Formats: sequence, structure tokens, C-alpha cells
Amino acid sequence: MTKRFQRIAGCLATGAVLVGTAAAQTIIQPTAPRGIAPIGVGATTSELLFSQPFGSIAPQPRGIYSVTNISAAGPVRTATLAQTISLPTTMDAENYFYISPGLGGFAAGSVYATNPTSLSSDAVYKDGILFINAIPDSNPGHAGITFDTVGTFRNAMIVTTSSGVFGFNSTGFLLFSYPAPGGFLLESATVAPLTNLACPGCLYLTAESVEASLGQPNPPNGAIYVIKPLLVGGPAPQLVATTPGVEPENILFVTPQVCTLSGTNFSYFVSAYAAGPQINSLNSTSGALLAYTQTEVGAAVGRALVVMEGTVSEPGRIYSFDPATNTFSLFSTPVPNPPTNPSAYQLEGASLITCP
Repeated sequence: MTKRFQRIAGCLATGAVLVGTAAAQTIIQPTAPRGIAPIGVGATTSELLFSQPFGSIAPQPRGIYSVTNISAAGPVRTATLAQTISLPTTMDAENYFYISPGLGGFAAGSVYATNPTSLSSDAVYKDGILFINAIPDSNPGHAGITFDTVGTFRNAMIVTTSSGVFGFNSTGFLLFSYPAPGGFLLESATVAPLTNLACPGCLYLTAESVEASLGQPNPPNGAIYVIKPLLVGGPAPQLVATTPGVEPENILFVTPQVCTLSGTNFSYFVSAYAAGPQINSLNSTSGALLAYTQTEVGAAVGRALVVMEGTVSEPGRIYSFDPATNTFSLFSTPVPNPPTNPSAYQLEGASLITCP
């Protein structure tokens, strides 16, 4: 994400893109007197959480919030909002987080969130308490986090920063690390299922170019990299695809077993930080959570869903990525309701509910 710069140039789609039938999102807009500005999002069968805001001085207190009592019908749903975890406000930051599935000794249900601690490092907070500090980061405040639920990366907690990939065990001990690819800043990571024949159990990474992070005009498009599990603690990630846009924010593989949030038919959630004229604002109040049904997500089984952030001139989009051919097809172009000008969202994190 590049909120500190107002980029005007559009995203040039240089990757191979196939046009398909786009899924229609449901907008979840919790009742909030100061609006919302979601960054990270996490969901299980029993809870839906998001983090906010980006700016260190913003209408909303920094932390992680729960979303409950989602209304039953309509393209726009209301919900109840409550802050459940506070996070330090030291710098502008994207607080990504992951709800632990309880593997590798990590406490099931605990929330592990990233937050910058200096001009050269990030930290991980467990349920709001400092867990790991001084993770190297040349551009702090954008660290991604995931868990290896497949087992090919030792069920580690995996943190991605501008400086590299770092895998930790449940005591905070560093298990492995990889350097970041040259010329790119890492955004997010996910471990592919063993059924991904293109690269079973590999760690897939999304990255934006350094030029894009600096807000330079006409930056190169983003990229997807992989790390093979037999190379734990080794060379830099391998490039496999160029994305159809500048900033790929998130990647998640869709498996045949996808569950739903209790009381809903939603399986996939995307955080929309801002809408329309507030895109790239330091302090948004126009954000929303976007939800997709189990049926809509089922159309992408065997593929990965890749979230593209978007800019003021290019709407945020979600693509379906085929790891066998390294091609993309359009999954969704979400639009605000009621429409804004421009009628587009700035997209950030995503969460897919896998079955326990």
C-alpha cells in the first residue's frame, strides 16, 4: 500500500488476463460514528475481525475490531463494531494480523498482529502484547503475516517485510529467513496446498516494485514469487508471474473445503480501506468489508485469489490466479453502494475461511 504518496498514474495490465464473469460483493458496513478504515482482516467460522487505521493520527483508535450481528439481507449489511485489541500508535502502519489455527504450538484463536517499532524494524504482537521485536524491515509499517497450515514450512508463523521472509516458532525463535527479491518489496505470503501440482506446499509471495512504493510515475507491475519447501533458509524467492496491476496486496489458495462464517454464507472477506475520493488518504472514514459467498469462492477452487490495491485512476480488483499457467482471470471489481466518484475501492487484506 502506498498511502503516503498520491499516485495518479494508472496500473498498466501487462500480465496475461482472461476476462470472466465477475463475482458481486456484499458490503458490510458496521455502524461506526467515525467511519471505518480496514487494513487487515481475519475470519474463522466463529469470528470476523479487522484492523484499523493507517494514519497514526486518525478518527479511529488503533487496534483490532470485531464485527458481529451482521444483518441478514441486501447488498449492504449493517453490523455491530467493537474494539477487542489495542495496538501501539507509533508510526503510520498497516497492521496485518492472523488468527492462529493452533498448529505448531501456537495458541489456537490468538491474534498475531504486525506493528512497526522503529525506522528499521517491525514487531509482532500476540493478543495486543509484544511477542517478537526487531524484525528487520527497510520500509517498516507494511509487514505481512501468515501461518503455515500445510506443514511444509514447519508450521511456522511467517512474517514478510521489505527486507525478507522470516519464519518463527511458537516461542519466537527464528527458524528460517530469506532475502527479499531485488527491486521489489514483499506484501503478503501464503503456503500453497499439496494439491497445487505446480508447486506443492510452496510459499507464494506478492510484491510491489520499489518504484511503486516511492510513488514514481508509471512503475512496473507487481509480481508473484515462490519459495520451495526444500530450500528452507536459502536463496531469494523465484519469480513466477507478473500481476495485472501495480500492487498485489494478498494471495490465498482456494481449496475444495471452504467453510463459512457462522450465521452467514460468506467464505471470503476483503478489507476496503477507502472509497472514491478518500483513496490513498492517510485517514479514511469511508471503508468497508467486502464479503463473498461460498458459492462464489467455489468457482476458484484450485486457484489463488489475488487482491490488487487500486489507485485513484484504477479501481481495486480481485483476480483468480492459475498456478499451472501463471495467468489471471478477473474475479471481482467491487464498487461502493451508493456510488462514489470515482466509484471504486482501495483494497488491502483478505481472509479465506478454511474448515477446521
